[in-house]
Amino acid sequence: MNHAEISRINKEIGKEYGTVLPIKITNDPAPNFNWNSVNIPANLEKTQDEMLIKNTLRHEYGHLFINPRELLVGETMLHIAQSMNLPEPMDAVNVVSDLLVDSTLMRIHGKEYLNFLEFYLAHTKVPILQIMAAFYAKHAEHLGLRTKLNKLPAGTKLHKILLNGQVDFYTRVYRAYELLRDFFPSKHIKIPHGASAILITDVNKNRVIKELEKNGFRPEILEKIELGPLMSIPGTETMFQVSTNPKYIAEVRMRLELELPEENSGKTFGTQYGTWSAGEPPEKLAAVKTIENSGVIVPDITTISREDAPRGEFGVSTVGIVLDCSGSMDGAKFMAAQMAIINILRKFKHTGVKIGFIPFSGGIKERYIIYPTNDYEAIEALLVRILPSGGTEIGHALSAASAMGPDLLYIFTDSHISDSKAVEKNIKQIRKVVYVINEKDEKIEEWVDGLDKYYVISPEELVVKTKEEVI
Repeated sequence: MNHAEISRINKEIGKEYGTVLPIKITNDPAPNFNWNSVNIPANLEKTQDEMLIKNTLRHEYGHLFINPRELLVGETMLHIAQSMNLPEPMDAVNVVSDLLVDSTLMRIHGKEYLNFLEFYLAHTKVPILQIMAAFYAKHAEHLGLRTKLNKLPAGTKLHKILLNGQVDFYTRVYRAYELLRDFFPSKHIKIPHGASAILITDVNKNRVIKELEKNGFRPEILEKIELGPLMSIPGTETMFQVSTNPKYIAEVRMRLELELPEENSGKTFGTQYGTWSAGEPPEKLAAVKTIENSGVIVPDITTISREDAPRGEFGVSTVGIVLDCSGSMDGAKFMAAQMAIINILRKFKHTGVKIGFIPFSGGIKERYIIYPTNDYEAIEALLVRILPSGGTEIGHALSAASAMGPDLLYIFTDSHISDSKAVEKNIKQIRKVVYVINEKDEKIEEWVDGLDKYYVISPEELVVKTKEEVI
């Protein structure tokens, strides 16, 4: 398809939008636009598929008329991504912008535009593009269109976040970035259909802040984000940090001997000490005794298949977990606390109990509070990303935990907190179990003696105890 034919199609598409932009043929790897022209990679001249060219141009025009619409919107989206310390902020902007453009064009052009998306994404193996495909699959379902694209839970969740008209635009962008952050970086992202669509080289922070305020977004949220570098010296920051580095997260999972999450794990399930299979010989382990003591089937302790085993009743419907993420916890104590929490999550799995999770150090971060949920994987995903750092003020964490209304509250700390009076004030009436993690006979703070139930325990003993006991 020569330049003249592409120019003809460009005029047709421009008329759909009411403005015909100049078209340029470039050596860029993917189509893009810069608010002054639509840029098409030279390799697209080789195609004879007019529909492919037509919908490629519709997509690029969409960035000008649908999202970002103007440079300031793009700058603001980029500023949010940079402030959240996303590893590839410009790619994150492009992904979210693509999703907004494509969902609108799918609604306008229906199956024709969906076929265009399927051409690029139906068989993709790139995780970030799979999430985009799942978003489009959900949108197709919403529009009553059949599609070859596969649905995934993350794509459905992303669809709900981005197309929720009840929430202001930049807050939706912010929440979409939160969901997408674990899928970056991706060395494969710069391929059609995907990034390299919007070209932004600079951000004017003053203009951006005014734009956020005008649209109802709370710009002070950005000032509170303290993700910082991957590694830090414990105690030098006010708050704990959360890693976005895939290598770090993978290393934590390996230290904790955790398997990466899979959609379908079959009959074999990962555990701290290896694997177990449903229906192993009962003589290997005391299954009946474990059921009597704990009320649930526990991997590595029991052998009855989890489909047929009694679940038992714990007398609780909501559980809270408060985790000390301060600098003094860094090392063996924190790793033991992580494993202990994972043990608790496994014990309550399939019981219907909802669990809330509140990490704290010099305070709490609202965006890292997980309210009571059956989605234990979300708790685990956050848990393995935390970098202990900062001071230790427990009051706000306990207040947030109390507001969740838990029937049982677990607290993991080394007791070295700066506001010990907050313990009795905030959770006096709550049934609680406090694990005071003590390494090498450290001094235990006096406030612990006022608790009705607590354990002073070594990191090694903590892991064993939470594996053997449920409550």
